[in-house]
Amino acid sequence: MQARFLDDSKQVLYIRNDTARSVDETPLPDKLASVVLEKILPGQPKHIIVDLRLNNGGDFFNTILFSRAIPRLVPRDGRVFVLVGRATFSAGITTAAMLKGEGGDKVTLIGEPMGDAGQFWSEGKYVELPNSKIAVRYSPQFHDYETGCFDIDTCYWATVAFGPRGISIAPEITIEPSFSAYADGRDPVLEKVLDLAGRH
Repeated sequence: MQARFLDDSKQVLYIRNDTARSVDETPLPDKLASVVLEKILPGQPKHIIVDLRLNNGGDFFNTILFSRAIPRLVPRDGRVFVLVGRATFSAGITTAAMLKGEGGDKVTLIGEPMGDAGQFWSEGKYVELPNSKIAVRYSPQFHDYETGCFDIDTCYWATVAFGPRGISIAPEITIEPSFSAYADGRDPVLEKVLDLAGRH
């Protein structure tokens, strides 16, 4: 995970999180809390960019408080830009959905459509096949952010308890990265966000 300001006045904060799991001895919720305490609260940046384009998931319990807090900590005239893409999956999608559900019009999803739609199966488990003894992973828990999860008999209980309801997770601004932009070392999605933030 990384967090840095993209301008000298420290009004545009960029946060990149490629997984919703802890990858070292410091728990991910502690890292996200440090970003809030050390970068957001002291200077109160006007715009916050949360880059989830390579977030393949993990445990969305690690991002619940962060996702609830970020839209509330941006000034009234500020924005939260959530960068998403084809490699955004599972708890990465849930994190984007929670940010959008909490912030509403203050939060803009931008980039490519995510790896799954607003309704998907997740929370994988394993079963051993009887003859080959090969372990096969399956996803038994349903997430629904489009119509909403209300019943723990049909949806993953944590989605019923914490998930947003009745939102679209389709990007509001769709940008398909091109090979030519990649070859030139350009990031059209981030460039668009900086244009919208008035900092590019």
